[in-house]
Amino acid sequence: MLQRALELSGAKWWPGFSDEDGIRQKVIAAGDLKALEQEVTKAKERFKLPVECRVVSVYEAGRDGFWIHRAWGGDGDRDSGGGLGEHRGQS
Repeated sequence: MLQRALELSGAKWWPGFSDEDGIRQKVIAAGDLKALEQEVTKAKERFKLPVECRVVSVYEAGRDGFWIHRAWGGDGDRDSGGGLGEHRGQS
């Protein structure tokens, strides 16, 4: 399973990925969904995950909500927790 999280701003997005053993973080231009999808592919390669592995969106819903998850085709589950593999209020 690949976890993906996003920090969003008007100019840049900071996608982060985890396989629960490691983390991969990048910076891309805001709104560049093609670059974002390329980063998902690179993260799967980095963590040696199969192309068809389960992908879970784990980013905090803000003004942008989950439209990005829907733009990805909802190809994974979603969780509005506080970050990669961690929920708010949990240690």
